[in-house]
Amino acid sequence: MLNRDSFDGGHRASFGTPGIVSFIIILGFMLYFFFGS
Repeated sequence: MLNRDSFDGGHRASFGTPGIVSFIIILGFMLYFFFGS
């Protein structure tokens, strides 16, 4: 039971991390482009 919960939580966290990173990268890139221009 505990193992199953841990696996579910890890899978969920792994899936959510890339989204946040992508958002930060896109935001940073846009800001960089704006400042560069």
